[in-house]
Amino acid sequence: MHRRPLLLSALAAAAARPARADDLPRGPFRIVSGFAPGGSIDTLARFLARLAQDRTGRTFVVENRPGAGGTLGASAAARAAPTGETLLIGDVGTIGTAKVFFRDLPYDSEADFVPVILAATQPIVMVTATTPTSLPDLIARARANPGRLTHGAAGVGNLTHLLGEELRRRAGIEMTDIHYRSGGEGITAALKGEVDLSFFSLATALPHLRSGAARALAVLEPGRLPDYPDLPPAAETLPGYVAAFWYGLHAPAATPPATVQALNAALNAGLRDAEATRNLTAAGFRVGGGTPQDYGAVVARERETWGAVIRRLGLEGTGGR
Repeated sequence: MHRRPLLLSALAAAAARPARADDLPRGPFRIVSGFAPGGSIDTLARFLARLAQDRTGRTFVVENRPGAGGTLGASAAARAAPTGETLLIGDVGTIGTAKVFFRDLPYDSEADFVPVILAATQPIVMVTATTPTSLPDLIARARANPGRLTHGAAGVGNLTHLLGEELRRRAGIEMTDIHYRSGGEGITAALKGEVDLSFFSLATALPHLRSGAARALAVLEPGRLPDYPDLPPAAETLPGYVAAFWYGLHAPAATPPATVQALNAALNAGLRDAEATRNLTAAGFRVGGGTPQDYGAVVARERETWGAVIRRLGLEGTGGR
C-alpha cells in the first residue's frame, strides 16, 4: 500500500531528464475506456490515441469496456501488465469517488494506478427547461416550495447527483432527486421539462441553449468564461460552489516511471499543438497537460472533496447493491 508515494517520487526523478523514444515499449498500446462509444469520454480517448500515435510513432487503439459506472473498464486496466502498453482514461467517478461509493470494488483507484496526465476538463452548466430564470430565482422558488422542485441526476453517486446535493446544502433548500439510468436519458428528460434542474457539460448544453430548448442558470466556474461572458458563475450566488468534469490517463501502478514520463512528454507536446487545441475546444473541452504530479494532485483533491459528500449522504459502500 506504500508503493504509490514511491512511484511518484520516482516519476519526479525521471522528470529531470528528457523523455526518450526508447523509454516506450513497442506496443501496440490500448487506452481502456469504461464507457460506451460515442460519448464525451470516448471522443476524448480517440483524440488522445491519435495524438499519442502521431507523437510516438507507436500504434494506439481505444478499447471500450462499458458498465458499472466505468469501473469494469478500470478493473480490466488495473489487472493489465504494467508495461505502459495499457492505459486507462479515468474521470471523477472511476478514479475519484468509486473507492468510496462502491462496495467490494475490484481495484484500488489509489494503489493500483499511477497518474500519467490530465487530458482535459469540461465546464459544467446548470440547465433548466422549466420556470426558473436564474440561480437566485431557483433558490427562491425552492425555499417557497420545499421539495417541489426536481433535480435530474444520471444515477445515484454520480457527480451530477453530488452536485445537486451540494446545491441543496449550500443554498439551504430542499429538492426532489430524479435518478436516470444514463446521462443521455437524463438529458432527454431535462429537455422535455420533466425535471427543473440538471447539470450538463458546456459542450452538451450549448446546442440546446442556442436553440432555446433550455436555459442556463449558472456555470460552475470560479469566474465568467471569456467565450461565454453571459453565463453567470454559480459562485456569484453561492461562494465556493465550483466544479468541472475532468479526464486523465492512468497506467497500472508498477509501470516503469521512465515509460510514464515518456508518455506524459509525448502527450504534453501533442496537447500544446495549436490544431489540437482548436479541435479540443471545438468539441467542448479545455486542454489539460502538466506533469503526472500535477494530475495526481487534482485527483487527490477531487477524491477528498466528493468522497466527503458521499460519506455525508450515507452512500459510502452502497454502489453496486
